[in-house]
Amino acid sequence: MLDRATQPSGGAADSRPSSTRLLDNRLVDNRLVDNRLVDNRLTRAVGTVAEGLNEAQEDIEDALDDAANRALFGKTMEGGWSSMAGRFLVQVTNAGGSPRHQALTDRRLFVLTDQATGWREREPELELAVQIQLSNIAELRPRPRMTFPRGRFDLVFVDGSWLALSCSFQEDMQAMVTAFQGR
Repeated sequence: MLDRATQPSGGAADSRPSSTRLLDNRLVDNRLVDNRLVDNRLTRAVGTVAEGLNEAQEDIEDALDDAANRALFGKTMEGGWSSMAGRFLVQVTNAGGSPRHQALTDRRLFVLTDQATGWREREPELELAVQIQLSNIAELRPRPRMTFPRGRFDLVFVDGSWLALSCSFQEDMQAMVTAFQGR
């Protein structure tokens, strides 16, 4: 059933004007509904180009952000997502919160995350994010002093993959590396 505005002029369907066509199983009068601006190849092309430019701008922003992070922190991971470093990073990420602390025992390395995130200052809520057997770690390699933060070290796995971790202070990082080497 069509409302009066979209009913064809002239009454019966047989006497439709030539500008009327059947579209989506309903009668549409081209003079009233057909929007030439929306249903135009040029308009669609301009929309596609504009969308591409918007995506390009976002890609450039992401690339600049990655370049700034790499310049400031250096390379942070080597190995794919199926490597030991990739699986370790996925576990830490899935734990949520911010990775804040590492603990080294005679058998394992633990990474704790702080679940108390947000803009308000509150007591830390530490939870275990991941633990790994020391037999799966090839070495803890301190990073050169030119990278930031100064307490950074690389956790190198036995499969050759690695990822960067950091301590708040360089002395803590040195103590962890020394403890690992002296095990």
